[in-house]
Amino acid sequence: IGATVFIKDSEPQIATVSDIDGNFVLENVPLGRQSKLQIGISLGVVGVMVTIVNGFMIEPVIRRFGIFRAIIISSILMGLGNLLFAFASASWMMYLFMVPYMLGGICEPAVQSLISNKVPVNEQGEIQGALTGLISLSSIVSPPVMTNLFSHFSSDESSVYFPGAPF
Repeated sequence: IGATVFIKDSEPQIATVSDIDGNFVLENVPLGRQSKLQIGISLGVVGVMVTIVNGFMIEPVIRRFGIFRAIIISSILMGLGNLLFAFASASWMMYLFMVPYMLGGICEPAVQSLISNKVPVNEQGEIQGALTGLISLSSIVSPPVMTNLFSHFSSDESSVYFPGAPF
């Protein structure tokens, strides 16, 4: 009753069959172009950048530019970061492009602050719950959408080869 699972165009063919519960293990899958060290460094850089933006930049940026400008500027920077990620052709570019993308992280807390300042004290729980619900919903919808975009635009059947499409 298991399903056959295989990596398309792998040479030699890499495949397995799932058990009755749908579990499977693919063995001897070659690693990507990044070493464990490079992956660790990139995740560390992301962590440091998130800490800097969230811990030290949100309040000064909002104070200097105002909440509306901070939202607009950070939204533009996040969009620019995503656009740059989409066209990155080398690993080092991802580090450089993280800067505008991470600065875009100012937008979410700024928007939450703006909204919560417009709501009476007795409705703060409802508005924060609604915002958290929207964030959760986007966290559920986004991965399959982005995965399917990547799958489509990186397949041989696609009329346009553009693996950066999800960004």
